[in-house]
Amino acid sequence: MRLHDIEVEFLETDVVYTFSGIVTYNLLTTSSTALRTDLEKLNGTSTKLRNLYAVITEMFQNIMNYSSKTKFIDGKDIGIGTCVVRLRDDGYIVLMGNQIFKKDEIILKDKLDKIRSLDKDGIKAYYKDVRRSGRDMHSQGAGLGFLEIAKKSVDKLEYHFTNINDDYSYFELKILI
Repeated sequence: MRLHDIEVEFLETDVVYTFSGIVTYNLLTTSSTALRTDLEKLNGTSTKLRNLYAVITEMFQNIMNYSSKTKFIDGKDIGIGTCVVRLRDDGYIVLMGNQIFKKDEIILKDKLDKIRSLDKDGIKAYYKDVRRSGRDMHSQGAGLGFLEIAKKSVDKLEYHFTNINDDYSYFELKILI
């Protein structure tokens, strides 16, 4: 596929933001102002735009901390992943994907299924409970990350795992804002 073909496909499917590559802390902090400015140009409500920005930031942190596909930079492994934002009539679709270790698939599935089983009030209560107790949290806090994303989504989180081989899967998450 040629780059022009990708651009045409993005325009035809209302893609307004895309990133694929190495997600560093520096990228996260330095691009935040530019990303916020670009998102404000989308003419959404301020609440939707704040939620969109927060979800993208959380997703980048997940990629940075949990992607099994990495690049060794400055003495540490940095996660690689993809994020795409598409316009929809009443908001945005956010798609995130990254490679994970196969052994982590069941842990993610259990966490996401638990979150998917809750309504909005249940998500808020579970978030408070997890925060207070400290359980269900990885060292970087991913237990709260999916709850933060779910609180901002207008619908249930959608996810999918694609088998790569015996050691790795590709994890995809879809959020409606």
